[in-house]
Amino acid sequence: MAVNVREGVNKYLTFKYPHKNIYSLKNAIRQEIANVTQDTVRRVMASVLGRWQQCLDCHGGHLQDVVLKT
Repeated sequence: MAVNVREGVNKYLTFKYPHKNIYSLKNAIRQEIANVTQDTVRRVMASVLGRWQQCLDCHGGHLQDVVLKT
């Protein structure tokens, strides 16, 4: 859950102000990437590995805690 919150924070900070050109946007994205800590990367990787295992356990079916909206 904390990983998703951080992702939202990154999006908020990156797109907080309108960018005048693509270079400004790229710079904002690079700055946010530079702010990602090693701890965050470790938690994301652990989450991904856990999700992969859940997918394998479900034989590729739907994960129980995922709600798909149509």
